[in-house]
Amino acid sequence: MIYPIGEQDFAGIRERGLVYVDKTDLVYKMTHESKYYFLSRPRRFGKSLLLSTLKYYFQGEKELFQGLAIEQLETEWQQHPVLRLNFAYGKYNDMEDLYSCLRINFASLEQEFDRDQKEHSFAERFSGIIKRAYEQTGQKSVILIDEYDAPLQAALDKPELMEQYQSELRSIYLCLKNNDEYIRFAFLTGITAWGKVGVFSALNNLKDISIDKDYATLCGITEKELHTVFPESVALLAEENNLTVEDAYLRLKELYDGYHFAVNCPEVYNPFSLLSALSGRTLDNYWIRTGETQFVASLAKNANIDVDTLLNGVFMPRENMLNSKNPFKSPKTFLYQAGYLTLKEYNEDRKEYKLEIPNGEVHESLISHLAAASLGIDLEEDKAADFRGSLRSTFNKGQIEEMITLLNDYIFYQGNCMTMGNKELYFHNTLATVFHITGYNVEVERSTAKGRADLVVKSNKYIYVIELKLDATAQEALDQIIRNGYADPYKTDPRKLVKLGLNFSEQERIIDDFRYEI
Repeated sequence: MIYPIGEQDFAGIRERGLVYVDKTDLVYKMTHESKYYFLSRPRRFGKSLLLSTLKYYFQGEKELFQGLAIEQLETEWQQHPVLRLNFAYGKYNDMEDLYSCLRINFASLEQEFDRDQKEHSFAERFSGIIKRAYEQTGQKSVILIDEYDAPLQAALDKPELMEQYQSELRSIYLCLKNNDEYIRFAFLTGITAWGKVGVFSALNNLKDISIDKDYATLCGITEKELHTVFPESVALLAEENNLTVEDAYLRLKELYDGYHFAVNCPEVYNPFSLLSALSGRTLDNYWIRTGETQFVASLAKNANIDVDTLLNGVFMPRENMLNSKNPFKSPKTFLYQAGYLTLKEYNEDRKEYKLEIPNGEVHESLISHLAAASLGIDLEEDKAADFRGSLRSTFNKGQIEEMITLLNDYIFYQGNCMTMGNKELYFHNTLATVFHITGYNVEVERSTAKGRADLVVKSNKYIYVIELKLDATAQEALDQIIRNGYADPYKTDPRKLVKLGLNFSEQERIIDDFRYEI
């Protein structure tokens, strides 16, 4: 099986025999229900491939769709001129960068449909292209706009440039409305819906299907599709990683599934990450390579969204779901639209959505960067990478003394710590943050029948139940774990169970005592 990782051309996928998850029934439904559409999805979710599929469908290239659902639905295969604008590639540091992108896009279209030299502005040129396409072919145009908001994303921290970009783009999108009689279908994709800043004011007839239940699985791979299209791939992944097939499915689900783009609809996997894992037969974090994790971490930190808040879920009014005036002022909206949060439930009484981190790889990417920022640690530094690797190694070997030495040397002695206030809370939060950075599952104040364990930290091999004391003794902390049965919920877990008591010295500002039981 050949995987279309990074492949955005539908024809190339079909002609080369690459694996293709069939979404063409939804393509047919969409193209016969309405005329103007907008879809918001995170990066690497297949938006460009969807536009490419629409392109070849509207060009009437029936042979590319043999064996797919749409072959049984479509009877006419009418050919239309397809006008595609792509904003996905470009740095957009200034207006000239936007102009350059527009010149490239329009020059390509004008090679096919000519240019009237009386047309000077980009809006005039676009309108001219739309009209001439109809005059030359006798058919209405299909307009596909990829990553329409890429210039706006690049100008998030530049208000003046943002306004200039908005003004230019608004005039271009207004061409769709002004040339409605020559247009058969239009589809725009992006990460965010910038309705409140007026970019979409020119397109108030757009049907936004971003949280439409009927199209929730249009981009992404469902559990059913994974089992029907990729069973051999999952079996190979299991064999390569010494897993049972059942465990391989579970690990894939934990790492890459969990996205909801409407309430009460099937979850979908991130297609880029899932296909990368199946292709390389490696369960790795691919999300961190797809976008601006550092920027998002900075955004959440500046907006006072901490680790625990994101872990517990955040709430957002329905009307804020898709409209973002500025991500620095509405970070929860941006985190959702960028794929760091996903829909989990809707409260009808409060008219609010609950948003949570979708899966393991996003959890690791986002929480690690947030936690690192709170400690003033640059995860790109070799020293930080060495620390995380060493901490993982000692943690997974049960080398407690070596682990304590690492924590003291890198975190507490070096002053990599959060603001001192409540000293015991500081100690708790710092340790929880460090384990977040390392990529482990961390539960804070884990409730049991007789109280709450300060920290429960889980890896694939170990579970650590940790009790923390300030200016007391580690033995007192260990005794409390045993007396209150904090570790009892994990007795039947096959992983090694460690009960660990730690004491933090306020004067020395280090962990000065530890006791454990395995």
